[in-house]
Amino acid sequence: MGYLHVGNEGVDLLRWVMKKVTLIAGSICDFSGDVIVNACNPVMLGGGGVDGAIHRAAGGDLKLACGLCPIDQEGIRCPVGQVRPTPAFGLKCKWVFHTAGPIFKIQRNVGPGEAQMGDNNAETLLRGCFRKAGVMAAAMDLKSIAFPAISTGVYGCPQETCAEIAAKWVSKSRLNLDVTFYIFPAEHLGTWIRAMKTAGVDYDAFDQQ
Repeated sequence: MGYLHVGNEGVDLLRWVMKKVTLIAGSICDFSGDVIVNACNPVMLGGGGVDGAIHRAAGGDLKLACGLCPIDQEGIRCPVGQVRPTPAFGLKCKWVFHTAGPIFKIQRNVGPGEAQMGDNNAETLLRGCFRKAGVMAAAMDLKSIAFPAISTGVYGCPQETCAEIAAKWVSKSRLNLDVTFYIFPAEHLGTWIRAMKTAGVDYDAFDQQ
């Protein structure tokens, strides 16, 4: 927890930068706070990696809820960099925020809304995933949010890049949220710790694997 120090004629104005930041090497499906963020694809009907794990843990009602989200002519429910909320159903949390992370270098055949050669401005789009999910949580008066390492895995974002973007967002955000980042596999926990230290973010770190 930290603060922004603003001097104004001898008066210090304090603005809290997050309430608590936690790094956990483990499964995001174990999070029992208000909302977890799902790194989905633009179709929003489940997939591999963390997306598949969240759908399996939540049960079939999650896919049904995702299917009710508005869909465009290309079959896209969540454009890259945007966020769509659903209830969490069988998960321990209350909500799931689905965000379609950008592609850095895809490592499988592409689907609707996915860019074979990678998305333009991928880092900017990834920053938007973190920022928009946080803003939505605050707008819904939620107090805690958990993120996976969005766009890593088959979307090709290096863990270092994702960790740096997440750490910079946390360091600059003025949202009153407890934020947890789930890292998988555990070997990448050190990467996230270094990113938080570089950004000047106070954190707790745990290995639950």
